[in-house]
Amino acid sequence: PIPCVPWQSQTSGQYQRRVHGGSQKELLSHIPPKWQRHQIKAPVPKNWRKTFLSRLDSFASFDPALATLGLDSVVKIYNVSTPPNISMPWQVHRQQTSTSSGFVISERRILCNAHGVRYFSNIRIRKPGDPTKYTAELISVGHECDLALLSVKEEKFWEGLEPLEFGSVPQLQSEVVVIGYPTGGDNISVTKGIVSRVDITQYSHVGESLLAIQIDAAINPGNSGGPTMMGSKVVGVAFETLSDSENIGYIIPVPIIQHFLEDVDKKWKIHRFFAWQDQFGKKIQKSILEEIPWHEC
Repeated sequence: PIPCVPWQSQTSGQYQRRVHGGSQKELLSHIPPKWQRHQIKAPVPKNWRKTFLSRLDSFASFDPALATLGLDSVVKIYNVSTPPNISMPWQVHRQQTSTSSGFVISERRILCNAHGVRYFSNIRIRKPGDPTKYTAELISVGHECDLALLSVKEEKFWEGLEPLEFGSVPQLQSEVVVIGYPTGGDNISVTKGIVSRVDITQYSHVGESLLAIQIDAAINPGNSGGPTMMGSKVVGVAFETLSDSENIGYIIPVPIIQHFLEDVDKKWKIHRFFAWQDQFGKKIQKSILEEIPWHEC
C-alpha cells in the first residue's frame, strides 16, 4: 500500500472482499487505522469510490481461491553447498549459493526438493513477512523421488505457520496454481495453469522414472519445492521443466510424496520405488480411464 494515498494502494489479499456503495468513511474503514490517518494529508479524487472498487475487483477476478491457498505456509530456502570434486576427491569445489522453495506440512516439517539442498553445508529458511533467516536441519532426503524434509528448531519460526494438506491426483484439464520464489524477485510468486498429462516421467535429479504430472503453468528456477495447489489442497510439488520447450513443467504427485513420507515415518534411510511403481501405475491408469479417485481403484 501507499500510506499517504490509501485509495491508490496496491491490492492485497486483505482487501479481497468487495464493498458495495457506502460513504468514503465506510470504505476507508476497511483500511487499517495506521494508514487511515494519512488520507487527510492528500486530496481525495472525485472517482475515489470507482478506483477503490476496481482495484478490489482486479484482485478477486484473478482467482477466487487465492484466499485459501495458504501463501503464508510457503517458505524460501537458501542453500550454501560445497560440491565434491569427482576427479580429485581429496579436494572440493568452491562454495555455491542457490535458492528454492518449500512449504510447511504436519509435525512442523518443511517439504522441498532434494536437488534444492544437495551438497549442503548450510541451509537457512525465510518465511513470508519475516526478514530473518532461520537455520534449518535436514531430516531426510529421497534422491530417487527428488524430495527432502527440513525442520527448524527455533519456536519463533513456527508462529503463524499452518501446515498444508494433501489432495489427490488431479484429472486432466484441472486448474492448478504453482506457488514459490522463482528468480526475478524476492517476494512470493503465483502462476496458474492446467493439468496437461499424467504419465511416467524420468526425474532429471538421478534419472529415475516415476509418476509425474505435466502442467502448463510457468515453473522457473527457484520454484522448485513449492506447492502446486488445487483449491486449498496440495496436489504436487514443482520440480522441473522441459528444456527447449514452452509451458511444459512437471510436478511430483501426492502418491509419490505420501510414499516418501511413509518411509520417513518408518525411519527408513533409503527410499525405494521400483516394487511400488508397477502396482501403483496400474491404479493410476484405471483412475484416468474410468475417472474415479486413484485411492478407490
